[in-house]
Amino acid sequence: MDINVRKMLYDILEKLNKEGLTIVMISHDEEAFKYSNRALVLGKENKVIENVLEKFEKGEIKFD
Repeated sequence: MDINVRKMLYDILEKLNKEGLTIVMISHDEEAFKYSNRALVLGKENKVIENVLEKFEKGEIKFD
């Protein structure tokens, strides 16, 4: 997806989530963390992460 289409997609998903819709998304795009409440990170350790954006910005989320 180009940057404009990706922005439109995230805007739509954010609006739907604010309306109460639960959204499950699979992505390799780290930008998705900006729009996430919770993430399941799969790797050597499978873990559910709360406060995703805050932890990502602090460097607390590592990809293996």
